[in-house]
Amino acid sequence: MNTALKNITLLLCFAGALFGDDNRIQIDSKFRPKIYMDESTYVVIRKENVYVADNEGGSYRFKITPENDLYIRGKSVDLSGSQRNLVRSFYDYAYSVSEDSKAIGIEGAKIGISGAGLGLKAGLSVLKLLLPGYDSDDLERDMDEAASKVEEKADVLEEKADNLELIIDDMQDIYESLIESLPELSEDDWI
Repeated sequence: MNTALKNITLLLCFAGALFGDDNRIQIDSKFRPKIYMDESTYVVIRKENVYVADNEGGSYRFKITPENDLYIRGKSVDLSGSQRNLVRSFYDYAYSVSEDSKAIGIEGAKIGISGAGLGLKAGLSVLKLLLPGYDSDDLERDMDEAASKVEEKADVLEEKADNLELIIDDMQDIYESLIESLPELSEDDWI
């Protein structure tokens, strides 16, 4: 029985802290994922546009449209072929990371609910001990079996989250290349 309760606690903690290790993804006030590129810059999707914003004041540094056009301070920027490829890649990564993080968050909530349901089941299953032929060993076996199923789901989700972290690393590399390739995006121009 102690094993089942320990598993419930671990699963609930996992669901709540899925991205807690490096906090590169957070949810804003409108339930949109904010993807942090560094301590001062984050990416958010709004109406299919990718915005890169300043963490200090929340002002947008630049915007990329679904057509892979880049805007700085509302003005379109002429792009070379290689720059447009970087813009396209960054847009695709940002959109993918945003959607994947939403899906992982939803799945994490479902697992958390399953873990809470497991706790409820454990509480109600204690009543089975009043029945003849059902003892604490049976209860522990049943709870371990149920906890194992939830744990398997949590392990799969954790693998998805780990893969998402690798994708964010790639996205960050593209972001840095984009900044280097466009003088208009140097930090001095944003102020």
